[in-house]
Amino acid sequence: MMKRRPAARFPVWLLGWLVVGPLAGADLDSRSLTLRTALHQDASLEAPFAELWTLYREADREADLVRLYQTHLAQYPADQGARAVHLRLLLAANAPEAAAAAAEALRLHPENSYLHYLAFRATGELEPLSRAIALETKGERRGPWLRELLESAVREPERALASRCLVEERDRRLANAGEGVPELLQWMAESGHLDVARATLALADKAALAPEVELELALQSVRVEAPEASAQRLASLLQRLAADHPRRADLVRARRSLVPVATDLLAQAREAVRVEPLSAAAAADLATLLEAEGELIGAGQVWAEAALRLPHLARLEERARLLLESEPQPVKWRDYLKRRLPLKPERPDLGTELIFLTFSLDGPDAGKKAVEAEVARGSAAALAELGTGLLARGFPEGAVIAFRGAQRTAPKGFELGEGLVRARVALGDADAVATAVRELSVTGVPVESWTRLASFLEAEDFAAEARELLERGLASQPGSFAATLALAKVAAAERGEELLEQSRLLIKDEDSYRDWLIAAVEFFAGQGRAESFWSGEEARLSAFADGIGADAVRRVNSFVGVASERSQENRGRRVAARLLERAGAETGSRPDLQRLAATVFAGDPSRAPEVERHLLALLDAAKGSSAELRLRLALLYHLVARPDLAEPQLARIDWSEIDVVSLLDEAVSAFPEQRTRLWQRLAALRPADAETWEEWLNALWREGRTEEFRSAAGKLVAEDSPLNLPAPVRTAISERIEMAWQQEIDADLRRGEPEVALRKVRLLARESGPDWVRWIGAMLLEQTGRKEEAEAWWAQLHGEEAKARRALRNDPQAAPPPAPSRLAPLQRIAWRFQPLPGARIANLAALGTTVAILDDRNHLHAVDCGTGKLLWEADLHGEFSRLHPGDSGRQGDLVIAPDLVADAGTFFVPAGDRVVALEASSGQTAWEARGSSKARLGLAGPDLLVVLAPATASLSAFDRHNGKLRWTRALDPGIANLPAEVIGFASSGRAVAVWTDRLTVCRAVTGEPLWTRRLGDLGPLDLDGTASAPPAMGRRHLAFHGDHVIAMESGRVTRLGVEFPGMDQAKISGIHLGGDAGRVCFQTDLGVEVWEPGTGRRSLLPGTHEAILVAGHSVLQSGSGRLAGLDFRTGRKLWETKWTSDLPVPSSASPGSSAWWRGPITEERWQGVLIRRSRPHRAVVVAGGVVIAGETSVEAWMP
Repeated sequence: MMKRRPAARFPVWLLGWLVVGPLAGADLDSRSLTLRTALHQDASLEAPFAELWTLYREADREADLVRLYQTHLAQYPADQGARAVHLRLLLAANAPEAAAAAAEALRLHPENSYLHYLAFRATGELEPLSRAIALETKGERRGPWLRELLESAVREPERALASRCLVEERDRRLANAGEGVPELLQWMAESGHLDVARATLALADKAALAPEVELELALQSVRVEAPEASAQRLASLLQRLAADHPRRADLVRARRSLVPVATDLLAQAREAVRVEPLSAAAAADLATLLEAEGELIGAGQVWAEAALRLPHLARLEERARLLLESEPQPVKWRDYLKRRLPLKPERPDLGTELIFLTFSLDGPDAGKKAVEAEVARGSAAALAELGTGLLARGFPEGAVIAFRGAQRTAPKGFELGEGLVRARVALGDADAVATAVRELSVTGVPVESWTRLASFLEAEDFAAEARELLERGLASQPGSFAATLALAKVAAAERGEELLEQSRLLIKDEDSYRDWLIAAVEFFAGQGRAESFWSGEEARLSAFADGIGADAVRRVNSFVGVASERSQENRGRRVAARLLERAGAETGSRPDLQRLAATVFAGDPSRAPEVERHLLALLDAAKGSSAELRLRLALLYHLVARPDLAEPQLARIDWSEIDVVSLLDEAVSAFPEQRTRLWQRLAALRPADAETWEEWLNALWREGRTEEFRSAAGKLVAEDSPLNLPAPVRTAISERIEMAWQQEIDADLRRGEPEVALRKVRLLARESGPDWVRWIGAMLLEQTGRKEEAEAWWAQLHGEEAKARRALRNDPQAAPPPAPSRLAPLQRIAWRFQPLPGARIANLAALGTTVAILDDRNHLHAVDCGTGKLLWEADLHGEFSRLHPGDSGRQGDLVIAPDLVADAGTFFVPAGDRVVALEASSGQTAWEARGSSKARLGLAGPDLLVVLAPATASLSAFDRHNGKLRWTRALDPGIANLPAEVIGFASSGRAVAVWTDRLTVCRAVTGEPLWTRRLGDLGPLDLDGTASAPPAMGRRHLAFHGDHVIAMESGRVTRLGVEFPGMDQAKISGIHLGGDAGRVCFQTDLGVEVWEPGTGRRSLLPGTHEAILVAGHSVLQSGSGRLAGLDFRTGRKLWETKWTSDLPVPSSASPGSSAWWRGPITEERWQGVLIRRSRPHRAVVVAGGVVIAGETSVEAWMP
């Protein structure tokens, strides 16, 4: 067996649980007990162990800690957790007796997986590691251990051991619906276990896998299968995959990687576009192939032509933009815009963009003509926006025309006049600037608006115009402090001094005094009169600070900042210092005030000895962190040119303890050798500051610290990046990260360490590395004699593994016909169906041409959706759930309708204490199973019906085809009898959720609870007792009203409600229609907001809990007795129809009445469109080309 190198000293510094300085005995024992208690609960915890080890190491008592556990084990030899911690301590101490301790641990506890893993760490033998993997039940542990085994198994006997572990792990994952098998297949390919990988593919082909698992396996098959077999697999998937699927391009690129020349594939793709010019999928495949061949402009033209044929698919246009705009002279993009503008839907923003390009490509004369044409038809707001854009892009001549045109309809707008002034300034025409300023009206305009413009004019050397504007503004608002002070800054000497005196009289608070003091210091310093100014001002400052007691510290602090930052004379610093000393005496010479005084003194080298005494005294008295004081002392020594004294102080500083940003900024310029650490700390303190990150990354790069650079830069391109960086910047950072990898790998190869380089290549390849990674990896594998594995790497050189996962469309067997572009307005009632007299409609569901109607007497009617003819009916003999006043805090009962679920030719509904499956064609009972009174139902995966028993808080799953019980799980008893809903992901089959006052998510295949997240007031029932807006399902997310989006796999909650890029990239399925202040549409899987809030592009019907339905490219919304069709992409109302039976549902149930809330979210296809529907209050379905809704009767409306 291969021996691993001795375990390195435990890297506790990685975990951030450090204790600063040694602790006293009592404190150490107390903290130690807390940490040891945590390890007693779970001996494998990393953070408590790291802190415990650091705690004793800092106190120089590591041996005491080891003896503590040895003594405990002597008394309690069966304590497996203590034995594991003891073994970890020996490993951390690099103790030679660790191997013997590991052997003893395995003798006593041969079935403990974690002890086997620690034995591997102690001895380097792979047998204990394989045993640990076999014994471990938690997948999150097995995965990393298996990766470690694969990386360590080099020789043939060890590889056989690894193969056995791979087979066992594969069987586990295949039994769990294939979850994690693609990742495992990737590991097999990377480690050269290709026979096992091929066998895994063969077994997966026979298993019932989730669609996204099938997709990932197809991508991984490129590495392990013969090219012909893999190509066939990929082609089959492409035929079934939706045109807009985000992984489609990956499949095309993977298919391209299997052939040496793409000529035949390109010919096939071009022919497909010729035969089906309206196929977005054909265009996307051809463009992707061209991109893979490096023909970016050709690919962009393919995208553009497809966008012209299908202008409603915004993603085609965005892809064309990305490629065609990259040209140095984007003529083709300009030509596309000219052809695109006359088409529907209208895009006025593209017209503005065309004007910009006309200026850039055709010159100012053509650009001005384009602006004049826009002036003839544009509104004032649009022209103002155009003018602002032209000015920002450096076309002031066009901006002048746009602003002038806007002024014709809004002549008194100050903003338009300001834009015109700025454009005239950019042109450098002094007379025109003066005229534009004179034409400005400042009457009624906020002071900050015209003072801002005056500051701009002054900065651009138009001081006379700035003064004129300020004089007029001051005349219109004579008592304005801001206006008076602004004019004082630009006035001549005598007038400026006069205005300063006037503005002094208008000072009302500390902020205004600080602003005045800044202006006065700059004014008098500019005239060489700073000394005389401070002579008079010191008395005023002293008077101001008199009699205010302890609060003087805070008040004088603000003046210190002004004096030390703005004054160019030491006199100002001395004035501030004396004030601080006096304030310190009044407040008992507080140390923080002394420290502040020392900062001011530091600006005057003559006071250095006094400052040093202050700081040393504070350092001696410091009980906690001393880092800030040491840095101030180092800065003082730097000021007096004593680096020999500064360096010892710097060496003892823990930068993580300093939180004063201004102090760190000062240290950056004083100590260049410390800049990398300083920028790192500043990035932690101001994570949203891009300049700080740039300085830090540049410092790391210059010093060749590539590993640290990769770590830091990786944070900026991660999903939770602290900066909202534009795409080009993210791309540049990612490229620099790749360069860092290259430098590290090159250095390893130069040192003659190919195995080290190969480990890094494998790691980078796992992270979807670029082609150069696979080139290097393939060559290194060949050099180290791993021919078969090298061949697998060569085979997928042109592939690129993206991380995003999306599901296949729900019905992969047949491509549906294209969706209608828009649902026509409803014109007439096709039929009306009245259930039993006095009954109310509780729920509707549709399958094919059959609509099931459940009334509040638990009677089910099946009706032909074309004629309204009754097909069959059934009495379910159940009762509805009722929430009494004590339950809901309301008067009267709240009645909850039973669920009615439809799938695969069957209606599922609770009936008493049973669950019944009825054939949609005949009403015959297909099966029934024991359920629970008032059960809630939901679908999960392709074949499960999930049933929640509210009384017992238990969840069960039945086979939808035969009613056989698959599993039962007990949930938290705290949710018993709460209003609840079962939410299943019928497409992916990975998870099922129970929504009460929390969201409990379980694995659909086994019922194993995955996570629980409390949702506050986001329950099925609102606090006022009315129904909540239902959640909407994406492939991986649930979106709740209140704009909360929850990732089903991790439980991570994202709060939406802010503007996102790509608003026009809506999907027909997977949307969220909700929001407390009106309906807002979100694409749930991508977090993309589709209908922008605050622009009127929202739901136009009153009420907050209407039924919502998506059909074609229209959204149907019912409420308050009306039905409206909304444009899917914009939310604009297209038409509205009034129901004949106009019985609006009250927003809150009155005493003694009842209110219905929706059944589960279900799915169906209508004219090729996947429809997700939910039914609060009025139930609405679309089936057979008609819209069906009901409350006391059911009506069918025809377009």
